[in-house]
Amino acid sequence: MRLFAVLLLAAWTLVPVSGLALSLSLRTIAADGDPVVGGTGTFRFSPLNWRASMSEDGFIAVVASTTVEEGVWVFDPSGTATPIAIAGDAVPGQPGATFYTFDRASGVAEGGAFAFYGTFMPAGSTVGTTGLWRVENGATASPVFHEGDPAPGTTAAFFTGNQRFWDSDAEGRVVFREKLTGNLVDRTNEVGIWLRRSDGTVVLLAREGNPATGISASPVLGVGLPEMNARGESIFGLVTAQETGFVRASVDGQLSWVVRDGDVAVGTGGVRFDRSLGGRISDSGSVVYSAVLDPATAAPNADRGTWIFDRAGASRLVVREGDAIPGAAGLTFAGRLDQVAINESDQLVGVSSLAGPSVSALNDRAIFGAEPSGDITLFVREGELIPGSASISFVNFFFDLHINARGDMAFGAEVFDSTTNEISEAIFFRSWDGV
Repeated sequence: MRLFAVLLLAAWTLVPVSGLALSLSLRTIAADGDPVVGGTGTFRFSPLNWRASMSEDGFIAVVASTTVEEGVWVFDPSGTATPIAIAGDAVPGQPGATFYTFDRASGVAEGGAFAFYGTFMPAGSTVGTTGLWRVENGATASPVFHEGDPAPGTTAAFFTGNQRFWDSDAEGRVVFREKLTGNLVDRTNEVGIWLRRSDGTVVLLAREGNPATGISASPVLGVGLPEMNARGESIFGLVTAQETGFVRASVDGQLSWVVRDGDVAVGTGGVRFDRSLGGRISDSGSVVYSAVLDPATAAPNADRGTWIFDRAGASRLVVREGDAIPGAAGLTFAGRLDQVAINESDQLVGVSSLAGPSVSALNDRAIFGAEPSGDITLFVREGELIPGSASISFVNFFFDLHINARGDMAFGAEVFDSTTNEISEAIFFRSWDGV
């Protein structure tokens, strides 16, 4: 799993919050005004001009603006920066071309491997060309594809470079969704998902208009956003003319269904899934999946929830709307778990709305943890005071949650100081056991 939020603690200047005690030792990785490593000018970190991701072993990849240009850097666990590509640098494999702008760095794996989208100017051109690059060992960028490249597994179709949804692992694999162009391409077959294998070859996993190889003879009508775990396995949503659900792609690109609309939802007494609300894959290969249940058989206030499917296909219910919240007398879940993150031990964290007496707009959401055993713990709730403070309380949770292999989690929140009537923002860290 990737720990994006921890980078914010290192690279952003946190809004000062008096009385705020965090059980986390901070150090600055890079700050506004620092000299740019490998370029000119100074770094300019702000919510508007940087995009980043972090690996389990502490490598941070960041796309950032400077006072002069934009670029991609990797910071190793010691904080040492390595420039990967800076605007104006030569583009590998494109004689005379130079990098121009960059999208976010994503899918940072152990050792500093990741992928990023960027735009370059071909020699003699004033029109930018988009591409996806793979970075190995936090050092060298190599192309996955460029805008205009023939799309593997298609006839007379070419990548446009404008989808920009991807993930990657440490072994060189990249899964990405892309849009196509060409004389034989129309709105019924213009989007697909591809896998770059560890040997550098790129294969088609699923494309609109084609049958879903190995799992359905019906044409694909739509594909979702892909996600990859540390094993190189991927998941994504898939809609065919006959079925809708989530599929798993093996490291070699073989597809199999994880769950489909119409399947019986475990723990519901025979109620079936009606439609997906999203899924995540853990490094163990388990998939956490949220869904709406069949309205014809599910009670109105118990018609959605969150489940886990293991690699063998067995599933269990984690949370269902209407379930009692352990340790919170009279309170129930008012929906599924949202913003879910899951680690390799299948511990997961997520946000859910609450229902019950004394629940209001000021305290109706909380962050929960769920153990593989099924135990549920309420970690933090809106309206609660921050530990160590008598006046500062949580107002709203934002940013995706993140959890590492130890169960340490990071999350963003708005907080309210009743002594100053001010709302601030901060990033918080919590170990699984709260120590």
